[in-house]
Amino acid sequence: MPEVDPAPLLDALRAVPRAKLVLLNAQRNVKPELLDRLAAAGVAGFDLAGLEGLGGVESFVKRVGVERVLFGSFFPLFTWESASLKLRESGLAPDVERAIRIDNARRLRQE
Repeated sequence: MPEVDPAPLLDALRAVPRAKLVLLNAQRNVKPELLDRLAAAGVAGFDLAGLEGLGGVESFVKRVGVERVLFGSFFPLFTWESASLKLRESGLAPDVERAIRIDNARRLRQE
């Protein structure tokens, strides 16, 4: 399956400002500049399943904001334990970890 260019989402988000859009694995194939523009335009969230490397979760939280990061495992292609361990080893404050695991998804569901 070819990758999809998310750039047209910028116009769509302007047209529908209350859209609840969550991009999966965006950090793997979206250029950082476009990722920043999507976050600023109002993308509701990004999952952390595709984050790799030391400090990946922390860096991503700093880039898009904790309120936009959602727990995601990409199961069954990746193991659930991998995503859980990635978050646990990130060293984030307990309230930030809880926001990513639970609170951000609940907030999106209620909005």
